[in-house]
Amino acid sequence: MNNSKFDSLQELKNSIEIGLDIECTIYGTDYYIGWANGKCVIALCPDGDIVYFNTLDEILDYKIQNKMLKNIWKDIQIKSMQ
Repeated sequence: MNNSKFDSLQELKNSIEIGLDIECTIYGTDYYIGWANGKCVIALCPDGDIVYFNTLDEILDYKIQNKMLKNIWKDIQIKSMQ
């Protein structure tokens, strides 16, 4: 990770797979990406609706402003990742 951004799509994938809690900003909106109840999740912060995914591929196909997460990884500004 360099300058609060992911260095690659693989780094984003690995971060999700190992269960890191990722707080980030995408196109000016804050999101949480991580795990809840054994599933990958993405949620608007704070206290937004949670969208659950069964697989890593499903969350990477999730669209923000009509763009799949896997295609906009360079635009993700990481606020916190632990």
